[in-house]
Amino acid sequence: MKLFQRYKQSASFGVIYSPNSNIIYDGNRCYCSILESVAIYDLKLGTCVDRLQEGTHNVTAMALHNRLLACGYANGTVRVWNLDTKTCTVFNGHRAPVSCLAFDAIGSRLASGSNDTDIVLWDIVAEAGLFRFKGHKDQVTCLKFLSGLNHLISGSKDTLIKVWDLTAQICVENVVSQRGEVWALDCVVDGEDITLFTGTADGQVRVWSLDPSVLQSKFEQQTTDSENPEIQKSIQLLGTLNRQGKDRVFTIKVHPDGEYIGVQGQEKMVEIFKRKTAQELKKTISRRKKRAKNNEEIELTIADKIPSYETIRFKAKVRSFDFSGVKIVAGLSNNSIEVFELTDDENKHRQLVTLDIAGHRSDVRSIALSSDDEFLASGSGDSIKIWNLRTNNCINTMDSGYVLCSAFLPGNKHFIVGTKTGDLELYELSSSSLLESVKAHDGPIWSLCLKPDKTGFVTGSQDKQVKFWEFRSVLDESYSKITKRLTLHHARTLKLSDDVMCVRISPDNRLLAVALLDLTVKVFYMDSLNFFLSLYGHKLPVISMDISFDSKIIITASSDKSVKIWGLDFGDCHKSLLAHQDAVMACQFVWGTYYFFTAGKDKMLKWWDAEKFEEIARLEGHQAEVWALAVGKYGNIVVTASHDKSIRVWEKTDDQFALQEEREEQLEKMYEDMEIQQDEQFADAIGAGVDGEKESQPVGNATKQTAESMKAGDLLLESILVWEKERVDFDKYEEMLSQNKEIARPPRDALVYKYGGTDQTPEEFVLHVVKSIRPSHLNDALLALPFSQVCSLFMCLRTWATTGTHIHLISRILTYLLQTHSAEIINTKHLQEPLEKIQTKLTDHIKAYRDTIGFNNSALQYLRRELDFQEVGFDDQPVEEEPKRKRVVVVSK
Repeated sequence: MKLFQRYKQSASFGVIYSPNSNIIYDGNRCYCSILESVAIYDLKLGTCVDRLQEGTHNVTAMALHNRLLACGYANGTVRVWNLDTKTCTVFNGHRAPVSCLAFDAIGSRLASGSNDTDIVLWDIVAEAGLFRFKGHKDQVTCLKFLSGLNHLISGSKDTLIKVWDLTAQICVENVVSQRGEVWALDCVVDGEDITLFTGTADGQVRVWSLDPSVLQSKFEQQTTDSENPEIQKSIQLLGTLNRQGKDRVFTIKVHPDGEYIGVQGQEKMVEIFKRKTAQELKKTISRRKKRAKNNEEIELTIADKIPSYETIRFKAKVRSFDFSGVKIVAGLSNNSIEVFELTDDENKHRQLVTLDIAGHRSDVRSIALSSDDEFLASGSGDSIKIWNLRTNNCINTMDSGYVLCSAFLPGNKHFIVGTKTGDLELYELSSSSLLESVKAHDGPIWSLCLKPDKTGFVTGSQDKQVKFWEFRSVLDESYSKITKRLTLHHARTLKLSDDVMCVRISPDNRLLAVALLDLTVKVFYMDSLNFFLSLYGHKLPVISMDISFDSKIIITASSDKSVKIWGLDFGDCHKSLLAHQDAVMACQFVWGTYYFFTAGKDKMLKWWDAEKFEEIARLEGHQAEVWALAVGKYGNIVVTASHDKSIRVWEKTDDQFALQEEREEQLEKMYEDMEIQQDEQFADAIGAGVDGEKESQPVGNATKQTAESMKAGDLLLESILVWEKERVDFDKYEEMLSQNKEIARPPRDALVYKYGGTDQTPEEFVLHVVKSIRPSHLNDALLALPFSQVCSLFMCLRTWATTGTHIHLISRILTYLLQTHSAEIINTKHLQEPLEKIQTKLTDHIKAYRDTIGFNNSALQYLRRELDFQEVGFDDQPVEEEPKRKRVVVVSK
């Protein structure tokens, strides 16, 4: 059996900010999503200081509370990162991408909204889901906890704003005055007054007043007329703000101190509104009274109380922004971040920092590796960047035209590109300067190929011509009076009948292959340019091709999703492979082998064997179409560039695998996904509650079944079955031990050796397995147990409760089992005795825990009072006012 070395992603760079998620700034660090990871930037240094990554799905939402960072992903997963330890807690509860996240005031609970229209509340401390709210009929777009109240406000694309009572777990109020989809929501708390700001698809920012006393009274019906009872509403409309932009409101952010309100739409600006103080409002009223006639009463609108303060314009469309102090950080659609500061001068703002060096403004359309695989060049619509592959840093940026093809010249000191306008641009890397620009073709230059003898190169263009170029040296006084510089010399031209899509020269410098728009590949002799072969069979044009090291095989990649393998001796097609699920954009051989790589619009990079005509491996990682591909000299590295603006480096590792094992892993993953999809078919439909859908409960279970939770359930079931078998053997062993103390212990099951230890009792082994299950998966694992194994688990719980360890875990398991199987437990008589014993033991242990917590709480309150008393001594107050007070020094041993 042949073994292959596995390729794994070793680096990903080129992305500064992904518009899939919001941006967060805490005054010290900036947190933003870059595809499947989170980048942490130090804006003073202008560099990325850390990255958080786990999984392969895009980050779609973020929320920050102190040192906890919550991230929502495109597969519905929520991860809460501890920024100090760089560890994360995983929650699975949504069936669609997470659209918004919000922490409560103390950071112990997290609310997540999703495209599946559900809101899930998570307990961060217990690492478990609390409950799920079902009420919205479209994507949940924004969430906000009300400070000082146990309520949550949500906005949705169904045009509704809902207020949820987290204690009663019900929706207590609906706001239906919106005229479009609700996209943004935030609030200002000023004492007992709460002001709510909402942004909708009609471009208006509405301001509401929220009465906390009405929410706390739980909407008791106030009857003014016994026949017409009325329910008092807590949210009342105050008015709208005067915006410059008329487009959809995408983000509303309230400054931490409540002074400024930022509004961002789909344009290149962020509008800042400023709340007037009581003094400023009095001055406004007095000025208007002076202007008013007949002593009219002056009433200020909400637009007068919160006027427009400043409009900050950016270089590209703003996708997200955040406040901290007087700084505003915005993530732009062109893969950059800009930082502005609000000032008191005439301009009212100034630009501080722009992060744009570490990525292109548009898609990377061409990449090229140096001959020693040390440097990488990437070309986009307006620039060329040179990257050091050891540090993954951009070391050079040069302005250029729209790059379509590129290559390092021999010696790696020069770089040449073909552009969309038909120009050839020659750059010198040491001086980062453009040496020469030649109008080579009348149309886009789609392809460029160096000659094997390194004396020149060939270009193919849309103008139906293939041109041959040679390297020359010329003395240019503008460059140097002593040293000659490199120049390009046009040697000859091959005219063809259709647009040229790709050109390649065989390594023996004998043949020239030209792919045309008429779906064929023409092969010519290099010396005489006489026609040799015509390769036809593709249903759509060939986009890329390559020739093997021995000049015997040519592979062609086409928009028809296939890759064909041809022989260059007779032009026969050896094999046609359905390579990708979309157009194949690039293909290239590994030098010295018949292995080759292909990249396609289906986001995949695949590794193939051209001799056995089989797929070796598929490499997943890109989140969008892959445009370009470059393979290292001997296949040690592979580099790809994608529409997601990322450049990924895949490195060959020492990890070996066999093809059969790879196929089995792919099948196993496919079956797991199918099983999960079948289970989700019986769940409530997305948008439950809409017309035509079945009615669903407004509150449901927080978690969903995943492959990990299914594996956890299987493991728990196996461990309980092992316990049932071993408990019988150990009971017999203990009876025989009283008669013969030299008798050997019964043999342990193989599962005990794998997951536990032979010195553990059967009950300790089950407890070890339970502790190894993630808290977020524990409920699903318990739900998968048959009732007969649930009864066995109660016997284990009795033993655990007797020892007094892991009381919180025992209480959680017991509570969930009693809630889930209450009817069966009541009718099962043999469970009465263990449940009574568990109740007695747990009550004693919980009382002891309660006493310990009460004692610690009292001690902490005492220390707090002492610290407050010590701080009073630093105030500039006369000592005579409190002559009897003495400073108390607390010494901890």
